[in-house]
Amino acid sequence: MTGLVGNIKQLAYESHQSIEDVGKNSGVGEKAIYRWDRVPPKITTLKKVGEYLGVDYRLLLPPKSQD
Repeated sequence: MTGLVGNIKQLAYESHQSIEDVGKNSGVGEKAIYRWDRVPPKITTLKKVGEYLGVDYRLLLPPKSQD
């Protein structure tokens, strides 16, 4: 599972939460994270999720491709 939403989903799973729980409890909205597959979030929004999960927001980002 790769990508931003996949990374958040994995961290949520590891902390026994759903993506909806993470969105709601971090203050970004219960369904907001699912939209990030189509529309990237603002950095400030991503920082809220990272802070809630206890990780630097940059760890949520997918790795850059090595073209």
